[in-house]
Amino acid sequence: MSYRTHITNGKGKSWQVFGNNVCFEPLIEFVKKEGGNVDEDDCYDCEIKDVDRLIEVIEEYIIEQDKRRTKYGGNIFDLRPDKIAENGMSLTYHMKYMREEAIIFASAYTLEFLEDDIERTLNDDSKIGYTSKIKEGHHIYVSAG
Repeated sequence: MSYRTHITNGKGKSWQVFGNNVCFEPLIEFVKKEGGNVDEDDCYDCEIKDVDRLIEVIEEYIIEQDKRRTKYGGNIFDLRPDKIAENGMSLTYHMKYMREEAIIFASAYTLEFLEDDIERTLNDDSKIGYTSKIKEGHHIYVSAG
């Protein structure tokens, strides 16, 4: 069985934020700081209070993946066909992979997925440009296992 990380919104719908078998240590540390219990297999289920930090952790994963792929001549943000061809991969295969993985869109999709559960206020002092607050009576969870 694959290890999967899910975010669940206030409507009880969930989506898998990372690919199969991805256990991202900064997310586990964040879950612990949020008061979640993490077992010996790094499985957890935790209510999230700090949405902005959750988004930052997802962004850290995206950047880490880009750095990892850059070592091998790849760039997850460069979708130009000439760059893909240089790496010996067809455009169709690359786009299919990107759609399935959706790595570069994970943080943006998380915000979209949670938009009914959070209020965002512009904040130039914030690292991400705004401050998010979970709406009264709404709950957001992150789980893995």
